[in-house]
Amino acid sequence: MKEAIEEEISLRELLQIIKKRIWIIIITTFIATITCGIISYFVLTPVYQTTTQLLVKPKSEQNVINPNDISMNTQIINTYNEIIKSPVILEEVANELGLDRDLTEQITVTTKNESQILLVTVNDTDPALARDIANTVASVFQRELVTIMNVDNVNILSKAELGIQVKPNPALNTAIAFVVGLMAGTGIAFLLNALDNTVKNEQDVEKYLDSPVLGSIILIKSEEENGKASSSKMVKQRVGGESHGA
Repeated sequence: MKEAIEEEISLRELLQIIKKRIWIIIITTFIATITCGIISYFVLTPVYQTTTQLLVKPKSEQNVINPNDISMNTQIINTYNEIIKSPVILEEVANELGLDRDLTEQITVTTKNESQILLVTVNDTDPALARDIANTVASVFQRELVTIMNVDNVNILSKAELGIQVKPNPALNTAIAFVVGLMAGTGIAFLLNALDNTVKNEQDVEKYLDSPVLGSIILIKSEEENGKASSSKMVKQRVGGESHGA
């Protein structure tokens, strides 16, 4: 029973602290949310992403798929990953698109569920350029592979479409900033309350002096003050009445 009462008092104190310094929590949350929203929408440069798919076909002279051929082609996919990102391919892509930069950091090559499908993903600040880079990488790789490895076992399954924005995510960033601002504002409110060692009530006296409160003084208006206030009110009423009579 005692523990339940103490928990109730503690919870009440926490709510009182939050209520007393609610303006700090609101201002901190507002500033964090607005700042993050402005940065996400107007400051950070958006990045767009698109993907093209390549199929590594098993080699079979009789157009019959052999499980051994599939296993062998799966093993050389890692080699194809390196070839796609090699200077032989990317320099040719840059030349065809008229770009004067290294494309290595913009391109990611992965396999789809450990299959024979290669995913060539491109990131760029221009959605149309991201699409063009992905499609050009696929076509150049398919063409140059015949010369590099003397094989022609790659087909383009799907071409890249116009890139979609992947970062920043303004809505997600703003939501995170709201939560962080709310937590920070609450933390500041409790910190200020912890640093405030002024005595406000009898509970604080017991807390800081470690002694019971024997009595308290309540400020009330004296009868004389109340009488003066009543007399003043009556005088105003009389003056008002005489003016009206005149």
